[in-house]
Amino acid sequence: MINVSCSKLEFVRQNPIAFAQQMAANKNSGGGNFGMFQCWQSKAKALHTYEMDLQTAIKSLQQRFMKYDENLNNKRKQEFLLDRLSPYWEEIKSKDFKYLSSQKRISWPILKNVSLTGNTPMTLSHSNGFIAYFYTENPISWQQELRFPLLQYYLAKNICNCSFDDLKIGVYCLKNLSFDLKLFTQTEIENSILEAEQIFKLVNENYK
Repeated sequence: MINVSCSKLEFVRQNPIAFAQQMAANKNSGGGNFGMFQCWQSKAKALHTYEMDLQTAIKSLQQRFMKYDENLNNKRKQEFLLDRLSPYWEEIKSKDFKYLSSQKRISWPILKNVSLTGNTPMTLSHSNGFIAYFYTENPISWQQELRFPLLQYYLAKNICNCSFDDLKIGVYCLKNLSFDLKLFTQTEIENSILEAEQIFKLVNENYK
């Protein structure tokens, strides 16, 4: 089985043959280090699951940051991240969002031999439906990325148990302290699945 992570999907979309050749040669790199932004996300999740309250999460994040080298760039980034935890959590509480799921492994065999994998984004419920989002440090142009309509469909079916049009998906930007969400249409979702099938077929053919 060939696994294509959501986080690498845009690379695969642009370079399906190169990705297949890397897979065949076992040249894919590992997960890398656990960075400061990932530390922030782990504390955000701890808030959602009520493993920590806000003050404990901030203190725990400060302690984790002490393990990094003391330099100006790290200090600036740490101050930025620490400054974002409280307003993020206050907005979540003010909108009465309820935690549903985060970082569950995706397993979607789009083709017989090729599956879409990775981790699900933060997924919350509210009075009018559901939202799902990845965290970003800075604004990004994400609306044309293939993974988002695919994940809207996958999450609605496998996590939220709802219709695809009850789930908005997108990002939460720390710099702007704001959500950027979209509801993809049925046509957009169907087209994204067809495109994924075509891409994964190329991957499978060139992997062999």
